[in-house]
Amino acid sequence: MKYNETSKIEYSAVALGNFDGLHAGHRSVLNKAKNYSLDNNIRAVALVFDVHPKTYFGERIGLLMTDEDKKKFIREIGLETQTVSFDEFRDFSAEDFVEKVLKNKLNAKAVFCGFNYHFGKGGKADAADLKRICSKYDIEVYVNEETFVDGEKVNSSRLRELLKSGDVEKANKLMTQNFSYFLEVVHGQKRGRSMGFPTANQYFPPDLVIPKFGVYASTTEVDGKIYHSFTNIGSRPTFPENDIRSETHIFDFDDDLYGKTVRVSLHKFMREEVKFSSPEELVEQLKKDKKTTEEFFLCQTEK
Repeated sequence: MKYNETSKIEYSAVALGNFDGLHAGHRSVLNKAKNYSLDNNIRAVALVFDVHPKTYFGERIGLLMTDEDKKKFIREIGLETQTVSFDEFRDFSAEDFVEKVLKNKLNAKAVFCGFNYHFGKGGKADAADLKRICSKYDIEVYVNEETFVDGEKVNSSRLRELLKSGDVEKANKLMTQNFSYFLEVVHGQKRGRSMGFPTANQYFPPDLVIPKFGVYASTTEVDGKIYHSFTNIGSRPTFPENDIRSETHIFDFDDDLYGKTVRVSLHKFMREEVKFSSPEELVEQLKKDKKTTEEFFLCQTEK
């Protein structure tokens, strides 16, 4: 959305934030905006930048999801997404942002944000400033308090730490959904197939977080159907090729996935990535990985 190209819309309830990872705190903000819109019979809109501000300024933070996934999940919650150009709006003062974007373009009746929300040039304005400026235009402001899950603070930085350390189970709990990636399946060397363990190979975009190297119990969604699987993330030291990828062996599946985009969701870190002395030794470990994965999902079913 460009300021000079978008017509004013009907009254809206606007959720503000980066929403990277859509963790429990983000979902609280989004759901409050959606519920307000339903109570007042107005539109529910999530305002998102086309690029994360830190990424724009060259910081490689490791995003928790792609822009496409973020918009998809926000729409599933029940809000529209309005994407704005960070390059165009980064020099707006806090006052200009409220007047020109929230009031004149989005016609906001109420806005919703997290306790640590910052906006305006240099990100110098905070939630208190948002309340003060919005009051001039009769826009209600609702600030979400800090979110805790099982006594732990929920924020995107903490999620990145957990994923990089392999604690995907705790990360999933804070996100209220499984960490996943929806990426194209590419051709590999087909070594897995020759060993009886064909894999779906995917490369991570350069701005996406890469979880700890190792093997995970996972699920893979193909054309709407979900399969149990296990996934190796890393550089495959037994057959070094100096690249990092995700390799997923899907249970009870043998279709051609090359060129398709599939979603892999990580459930549990099972073991470190290891260099094996021979392909035969690797195959024996893969058999153990499959059994461990099957046992994990069996336990999940029995809970």
